[in-house]
Amino acid sequence: MNEKNQRETLSELTAADLLILPLREGTAGFDRLDQALQDHFGSNNAIGATIRLEAQQPVTLHDGYVIRRYLRPDSSRHLLVELDSEPCFPVARGVELTEPDPRWMDYYQQTGIYKAAGAGMSVGFAADGFRRECITSLEIAKIPE
Repeated sequence: MNEKNQRETLSELTAADLLILPLREGTAGFDRLDQALQDHFGSNNAIGATIRLEAQQPVTLHDGYVIRRYLRPDSSRHLLVELDSEPCFPVARGVELTEPDPRWMDYYQQTGIYKAAGAGMSVGFAADGFRRECITSLEIAKIPE
């Protein structure tokens, strides 16, 4: 597959892609997501993170879910995404897609924070404090070697 075929826009991606591409494709999946996020939200590191976040405009994904904010805190493969809770991307769907370690499910359900790993990447997601059935934040990072 050439690079042109690998470069999607955010409107072509789904919320499920945010969760599964890094776990299935490793750094290549991370890079695809990150590039699409940067293409929409920008990556001007010359200004502070707070100013960058305040200036961002939400984007609707192909499946109707909305990304409110994106932050890549440094040059490592690590990014943070905030999803809107309307429409609600269900935690149950996130668990189904990522298959977090079942030994931790009681802990996850108590905290509302879930974590899965695959292909050298980790994907963490958290439920909204008021609507614990909705995923509102994601953290995607390369697992240190």
